[in-house]
Amino acid sequence: MTITINLSPELERELRETSAAQGIPAEALVVDVLSERLRKPQAQPRPPNLSPEESKLFEVINQGMSEKEWERYHSLIARRQADSLTEPERQELIALCDRLEELNAGRMENLAKLACLRGVTLDQIMTQLGIRRYSHE
Repeated sequence: MTITINLSPELERELRETSAAQGIPAEALVVDVLSERLRKPQAQPRPPNLSPEESKLFEVINQGMSEKEWERYHSLIARRQADSLTEPERQELIALCDRLEELNAGRMENLAKLACLRGVTLDQIMTQLGIRRYSHE
């Protein structure tokens, strides 16, 4: 089979230099490299190259409460369910809930921006990232 490949001048130069150094024709080097590459199973897929804009969006998407905040949140929820929450604790729980809502709203806003940037729907980007919709049902 014959395949024509258009190489950049830099890549062509590198190919010719490497083939000359190894003492084999450039075409043979290409076949060897492709054969080796296609036979090796990929151990791990390469992480995607993110644009600077995507990187900034992921920084916000991945923001969340600290472990300490989550522990306190769950502790306050448990106290509320046990009907032993004090007024200051109730105010603290409200503040933590507000913070959580702000983080989630920011996450959704930035997921929508990422979806637009990639030309997909919000549902598609959430599926791609393994993010499930939370239901209160």
